[in-house]
Amino acid sequence: MAKPLLKWPGGKRWLASKIAPYLKGTFVRYVEPFLGGGAFLFALEPSKGIVSDTNSDLISCYRAIRKDAQRVLREHNKLNSSKDEYYRIRNKWNPECEFKRAGRLIYLLRHSWNGLYRVNQNGYFNVPYCPRQRKDKLTLEMMMNTQSILRRVSLKCEDFEQVVSDTKEGDLIFADPPYFENDNEKFGRYSSVSFREADQERLARSLVKAEHKGAAWILTNGSFEKIRTHFQGYEIFIVSRFSSIAANPHSRGLIREYVVVSKSSSIDALCQYLRNNYEHIIN
Repeated sequence: MAKPLLKWPGGKRWLASKIAPYLKGTFVRYVEPFLGGGAFLFALEPSKGIVSDTNSDLISCYRAIRKDAQRVLREHNKLNSSKDEYYRIRNKWNPECEFKRAGRLIYLLRHSWNGLYRVNQNGYFNVPYCPRQRKDKLTLEMMMNTQSILRRVSLKCEDFEQVVSDTKEGDLIFADPPYFENDNEKFGRYSSVSFREADQERLARSLVKAEHKGAAWILTNGSFEKIRTHFQGYEIFIVSRFSSIAANPHSRGLIREYVVVSKSSSIDALCQYLRNNYEHIIN
């Protein structure tokens, strides 16, 4: 499996490593409307697909890498690993040059606390500097591997509903939207726009419509009752992951999440694997 270049809040590397083998060869085109770090994209390495995110900085970074990965790496390598440099870039990191902008976003994510991406209500990156240095060095091989996969897909910066509505028979959709906090319409500020209950409902309707057109889908979400209400009649699996995002180490620990799957026969092997290994609910 190829590794995602960027770490992203709520990333699904841990899940992709478990279930990607059951998805390879089950679809013609891959579709991901909440791209983030792209764990499933890089795990599946599709021959073609459509991936999207409403975070314009993220999509701009991926587009720059797709266009010229070596130039992005050169821009990244111009920056030194120091606290002063980090805050200089954080406070003014959005230059006109797309390659410089991409290099700086990668730099921030590799030097921020816990590798976290977060912005305030005005859309400004506000994660503090982390003095611990990452052990993995950003290499040309990593950049070129990322470029190779990005060149197989169409990169969009659109609302998820538009992306999902354009799917067709033979497509596989992986949807990993922002989660609720404590079953409320509140989500940690990883973008300047909150993802509300109405958006969760829109997403559920979009996925069901796509399934009626012949697309298969997998949804990951928080294990809250509000989520279950949108998927009556669907099989829901309960998985656990370790969360390391909380600033207080005592607040970190296992978090239960839902994995909801379409009724499409193309992903029967995945469903059987999940039934054999995870607690599940017939909703």
